[in-house]
Amino acid sequence: MTSLEAFKLFKEKFNLKFNEYMDPIMTIASGMKPCLDVIKFDDWLHEKYGNYEDAGHSMQSLLVEKYGQETADQVRQLV
Repeated sequence: MTSLEAFKLFKEKFNLKFNEYMDPIMTIASGMKPCLDVIKFDDWLHEKYGNYEDAGHSMQSLLVEKYGQETADQVRQLV
């Protein structure tokens, strides 16, 4: 996934700015492939949906339920 695609995904699906959820060190280490700061994104998901693990969800299953399989797959590409 390109940076432009990541920015578009986060704006359209989550109404977030991807640059606020990008892991700069991992992005540089990966040769500038955009990488998600999973902890920061997980914190946002918890703010929005509560402690979803108590309901038996993983981050992936929550994303599938709330945003669809395609979005969950796209987020996975950023990890």
